[in-house]
Amino acid sequence: MMELTGKCKKAFEKWLLIWLKENIAWDCENPTKEDVNHFYKFPFSMQFGVLVDYFISVDLLINIYGLDVFRYKLWDGEKLMVYGKDKRFNKIQEARTEAIKKANEIFNSNF
Repeated sequence: MMELTGKCKKAFEKWLLIWLKENIAWDCENPTKEDVNHFYKFPFSMQFGVLVDYFISVDLLINIYGLDVFRYKLWDGEKLMVYGKDKRFNKIQEARTEAIKKANEIFNSNF
């Protein structure tokens, strides 16, 4: 399971509260920290899409691709850098996890 850390986690949780309100997720009209904690109880595959939306909002684009072997590309739009394109993973979950870890690392060192 992937968990965000540092400044990235704090910024994501602030963004998530707004996202929950705008998307009226699970009948959540006035989201609280408890609703953020509830999000973390979902399986990672369900969290992944929301995390990708968050990282897009801070100009980090994640793309997972492949059929038998999976890869990820992480585009840092601010620095015009691409990460991860040469790494290979046997499972899509591994590629997703590594992409989120790298995005978390980039956010914490640059924002």
